[in-house]
Amino acid sequence: MEAKGYEARSTTIKKLPVEEKRIIRCLTYLKMLIKNSEKDGTHGLIPHSALIQGSYLDDLVITNSNSNFKTSDGYRAKFNISTYSNITVYQFKQQICYELAQRYDSKGVMVQDLPCHPMNITLSRYSTSGSIKDIENGSTLEELKFYRKEGITITNKSLYSASKVPLLNENKEDPDLNDRARFIFSQMFDTYSIDDPERPGTQIMGL
Repeated sequence: MEAKGYEARSTTIKKLPVEEKRIIRCLTYLKMLIKNSEKDGTHGLIPHSALIQGSYLDDLVITNSNSNFKTSDGYRAKFNISTYSNITVYQFKQQICYELAQRYDSKGVMVQDLPCHPMNITLSRYSTSGSIKDIENGSTLEELKFYRKEGITITNKSLYSASKVPLLNENKEDPDLNDRARFIFSQMFDTYSIDDPERPGTQIMGL
């Protein structure tokens, strides 16, 4: 059904006038930009959809498969979290990191260790058989259709996917894209650009 919906939407867009196609393309890129800007959370800003708490999601079952918090060191193999559907994925990760860092000491007393950073974990949902991408950190649990008593597994994020690289050169007086960033963006443009119907011989980014 999803594939058919995408095909129908693409067919509709192709039939639109050039100017309307350009508007849709700009809106699509703006949406991508906003989602990417929220990978590290919304920094205290609340999404419009999160102005109310939403539905109460009780007993979300969290399975710990994170090698930095081993059960042999007293950390829990499983624990439950209850929260509201209109918190963002990033806020949910913060809750999980706090709970994940709780362990039993040699006397059986629960102690709180320093939580890991939310960007250092990956959440995988049983319901979708897939992991939640960082680009969805600004989305709410409601938008991702979380439900009560859902099962979630926590794992370490690979160093490769967690790493960040600078996009600008080191000249602060004249900041510009560095050579590596230029190469990556050039490759993206070459791969996804299309012929501009209004200006023959020129290329624009496709929708």
